[in-house]
Amino acid sequence: MVYSYGNPQIYSASAIVGLIDVNPELQGIVYQSNNTFVYEMRKYDGRHAYVYHIAIKRATHGSDSLMESVSFYIIVVAILLFIVTFFAINRFVTRFIMIHVKNMTKSLEMANRQIEMEQEQQKELLAGISHDIRTPLTAIKAYAEGVRDGIAPTEEQQKRYMGIILKRANDLDSMLEELFLITTLNYKKESRPSERIELGQYVRDFVEDHLAPYQTRGLEIKFRIAAENAFINANPQLLQRVLQNVLNNSAKYKMADVGHCVIDVTSDDDFVYCVISDDGPGVPPESLERLMRPFYRVDSSRTNPQEGSGLGLSIIRRIMEIFEGRVVIENVRPHGLRIILEFPKQGEES
Repeated sequence: MVYSYGNPQIYSASAIVGLIDVNPELQGIVYQSNNTFVYEMRKYDGRHAYVYHIAIKRATHGSDSLMESVSFYIIVVAILLFIVTFFAINRFVTRFIMIHVKNMTKSLEMANRQIEMEQEQQKELLAGISHDIRTPLTAIKAYAEGVRDGIAPTEEQQKRYMGIILKRANDLDSMLEELFLITTLNYKKESRPSERIELGQYVRDFVEDHLAPYQTRGLEIKFRIAAENAFINANPQLLQRVLQNVLNNSAKYKMADVGHCVIDVTSDDDFVYCVISDDGPGVPPESLERLMRPFYRVDSSRTNPQEGSGLGLSIIRRIMEIFEGRVVIENVRPHGLRIILEFPKQGEES
């Protein structure tokens, strides 16, 4: 729309919002009246003066509605994003908490089972102690009373009674020593430091030192070293106790006057193995898993407690745990027992 100069529609409720000064010949004023911009231009060419009015109507409603619509949708999208993010975070946090609680529950259940197992083992240990200590004490008391009451009137009978008393006292002393060892192993690991040992050489030296004593007990020992530089971390005294306990069992339970035992040393990429096999009677398959329990004997009636304290294999298991290894027991055909001692392999020193 073009307005003529001086038209009241231009200047009513209007205000100057800008000046145009392009060059001396072209000057102008910009007015704003409500929603209309009016451009008034004047041109001089020396003889004539020209006045131009240009009015531009701003599309108020359209643009404002568009901006309002855009703002509304932005707010809606922002709210939706907030809601989605909130629920996503809430779900993640809830799942994290549930997983954490589940893991804690499993850990507590495992700890509870471990405590129950240890309590059961303590009960078995106490029951075994009371029974196995009472047996030699009863024998000592009976034979001492026999000597006192004159049941053994001759010197020869008295010597025999005194020999039985001495043997039962030695059995009791040995049992108390093993009890002390298995008890201290549970909390004095740091007092028995490990050192680097080449197992093949250690077995050679052990067999050389103990060959004669075991021969007098009717046990022949051989060794086969199939792995050189088989290094392990172990305490030498405890490792000797492990080998002695295994060989003592082989000597006790041999089937003939002379039993045989072979010690093999092998290795793979991760472990070193000491495999001790004998030709004894073996054990029933159902008893294999229980052999390393304190005071457990295949003879459940305990009619022959002099055959051992029942602590030897449980001591072996505990010592191997200190060495971060494990023990596997299996039968040998046609008869015999094989005990596999598995040690983590140590690399060679540079």
